[in-house]
Amino acid sequence: MNTLPIPSWRMNRSLDVKSISLSKESLASKFFWWLYLPFGSVLAIFRLCLLFVGLNLLRLLHIKQCPATNAFVRRVLGIQITYNLNQDAMQKHLAGRIVAVNHISVYDMFVPLNLPQAAVIFAKPKGRVLNFLIQSIVRNMHGITWDVYHKRALIKHYRAWKQQPQKLCLFVAPEKTINNGDGLFAFEADLFARGYEVVPMALKMRLPFGLHPHASYLSYFGRLWRLLSLPFIQIEANALAARPPLKHQFKPDFARSIQTDIARYLGIPATAWRPEDKHSYLQVRKLTKF
Repeated sequence: MNTLPIPSWRMNRSLDVKSISLSKESLASKFFWWLYLPFGSVLAIFRLCLLFVGLNLLRLLHIKQCPATNAFVRRVLGIQITYNLNQDAMQKHLAGRIVAVNHISVYDMFVPLNLPQAAVIFAKPKGRVLNFLIQSIVRNMHGITWDVYHKRALIKHYRAWKQQPQKLCLFVAPEKTINNGDGLFAFEADLFARGYEVVPMALKMRLPFGLHPHASYLSYFGRLWRLLSLPFIQIEANALAARPPLKHQFKPDFARSIQTDIARYLGIPATAWRPEDKHSYLQVRKLTKF
């Protein structure tokens, strides 16, 4: 059995849940952001108007789920995505495999959109405007989506995939919450079906002024407005070597090995903190105003 050693942070507690939950920005970055905000707000309003008009025009012209729609939305939002492999090589590398990515922003949904055979998992939106908006846009840009509202639905999709496994790859974000870039949350083992190889994909995001992709000190609306108002957002997607599941290997150990591959590439710790730990900490922090 291939069991990874316990990470050092679990023995000395040198990395607590606060260290990977809260974003960190310099005073200079915040200063330039607030200086830029009036111009960015004009850009955000223009983008919203352009998206509303453009997407409805494309719908009237019956242009859906095509590269033209994909390119239009990415250009309007200023999203620039680069891959470490060309498109043909990337498709061959990912075909028939699960692709696990670290969760850095709601915008990492756009990473699989340039890959025609990529399937995207959607959970039920939890009343958040940005989640609903992004999912609606992605559905219009991409034809392969898995609506997974419970575990049984996920199993059903996996069974259908087994009939023609080489026709697509599945993108998942096993952390199930956004990290701050200083460490990875534990990967959810149930997202990795037995018998499927997994390609770890390390994502990096760069914003102007040294800003953080997910500013925890801002309100939900503030984070939404920041993403819409920035002049550009650069995302780098690096597909790593595929990792096949070992015989008799427990699913949590396999999930931890995928997490470790991404963490090692990014040069950050792979922790065992889970989404509920983060949310509990943030709730206590909010109540105590600490």
